[in-house]
Amino acid sequence: MRLLPSPEIPDMGYGRSSLPRLRGERKSGMCARVSTVEVETGRMEELVSLSRDSVLPAARQQGFEGGLWLTDPDTNKAMIVTLWETKEAMEAGEASVYYRDQVGKFGGLPVGDVFREAYEVSVQA
Repeated sequence: MRLLPSPEIPDMGYGRSSLPRLRGERKSGMCARVSTVEVETGRMEELVSLSRDSVLPAARQQGFEGGLWLTDPDTNKAMIVTLWETKEAMEAGEASVYYRDQVGKFGGLPVGDVFREAYEVSVQA
């Protein structure tokens, strides 16, 4: 499995102004990492169990705000969305030994590369 480098957070032209969050004020600088992966046929539940039982509880790194694991068992594809307080916290998390250890737990589950992208969080419900 190979993690592809993530592009810079795109400037969507909105700036970091006052776009409101539905749940209060917008958190300036909040970022999301979206990883897309295809899993070997019949091993989606293994990905979900590993994420729930091992990776997600341990993902309490500084600046970590939460995450979503989205799966489609019909196509064997998954999207992992993690939310970070700032771009710097997201990048520090990825550069850590902890992150490499967590990625290593998935072993042979992914088929091909894991595609990663970074986004700025503009609205959070």
